[in-house]
This record gives sequence, structure tokens and C-alpha cells, in this order.
Amino acid sequence: MASVVREAKTGRYRIDFSLGGHRYALRTGLKDRKKAEHIRLHVEELIAAKTTRTPLAQGTAEWLAGLGDPLYSRLVACGLAEPREHKRVPKLGEFLAEHLQLRAAEVKPSTHIILRQAARWLLRSVDPNTPLDRIGPADADRIRADLLRGRAKATANKWTRLIKEFFRAACRRGYIASNPFEHIKGLAVQGDPSRRKLIPADEVRKVLDVIPCPQFRLIVALARWAGLR
Repeated sequence: MASVVREAKTGRYRIDFSLGGHRYALRTGLKDRKKAEHIRLHVEELIAAKTTRTPLAQGTAEWLAGLGDPLYSRLVACGLAEPREHKRVPKLGEFLAEHLQLRAAEVKPSTHIILRQAARWLLRSVDPNTPLDRIGPADADRIRADLLRGRAKATANKWTRLIKEFFRAACRRGYIASNPFEHIKGLAVQGDPSRRKLIPADEVRKVLDVIPCPQFRLIVALARWAGLR
């Protein structure tokens, strides 16, 4: 239904296909054939949905929603997509307030506190009046550097991961075309072995001797000798 063609002059790939008795050439601007093939599969899904008047597969619908304007406009010109209704892009502070309000009904209060903390760290690096679509990968690198400054890497990873999720939500809602933090990987939260310290049993017993509450004594004992937290 659609084929990937390499243009000899530019070395870039285009997608050739037919729709409604007309031939179209969709220029991808890519020199990577694998990525062009990925677009071809979605183009074929768009053609099938258009021809049979059936809903798009979820994967293609999400891909289409996340496309940047240049390629999306070419799909519109080929009859494979409808023109976008341009939403007003909210400012960062507005979006975070909206997002935190929506998440409040979905997460535990303790989790919501952590999300609010991540939002505060983000707003320390970026002016809350900045439109979401003005925040790019270079800003993400700067925010990441700010978070790493004076903190353990595990802590910086935690806040970076949560901030990355904020922008992923902005993508889902159609406010921005791509996540500026998408290129930042390796955000697993791992403890620093060099900071671990085994508290001698004698010191823990001294602490137990001055704790008046039996429950608190049990908690400390379980933490020290059973490894429970």
C-alpha cells in the first residue's frame, strides 16, 4: 500500500502511496531508513482507516497526536489527517497547577506531596510564566544540572523522573508535540553504597533505653535487627 523510496539527490526517504485514485509522495526529511519504515507502517494504518472509515489503532492515534507540525501538515496535505485545532499553550505554572489538581484525585496524599515538591524544584529553574512549548531539550539539560548540584544522584534522578512525567502528561493533552526530557535516560533511583553505615548494636540499645513508647522501641528494633522500614 505504501513504499519507502530513497531520493537520490538528497539521500532522504519519502513514502509513496495511493489514496482515492491519486498518487502521493510524503517527504519525511529522514536519512534513516528504519525510522522511515516506522512512518510507513503508520501511513498504511492511516490509509486503511480512511478507506474503510474505521477508527485508528491506538498506537497510530498516539503517534499522530505526538507528531511535530511539519510532518503533520504534510499528512494533512495528503488527506491522511485533519487540520489541528490549535490549543492555547498554557504557561508552566498554570499547567502544573492544573496537573496537580487532576492527580490529587488519583494518588495517595503522600504521593501528591512528592509531586508538589517536584513541581517546586522545577519552578526554581524555570519561570512559571514560560509557555510550555518554549521549554526545549537545552532547558531540560539545564534543569537536570540544577538538580544534580549539591545533591546525591539518586535524589536528582527522583526529581528528574517526576518532572519528565509532567511533560509526558503535557504531550498527552496536546499542549506540546514532544517531551523535552525524553533524551534524558538512566533515572533509576539507586542508593549510594558509600553512604551506608551499620549502627552498632550497643548504640541502638542506648537509644532503646531512652525511648518511653513500647511501639517506638519495637519500630527501632525491627529496623536495626530485622531490616524492616
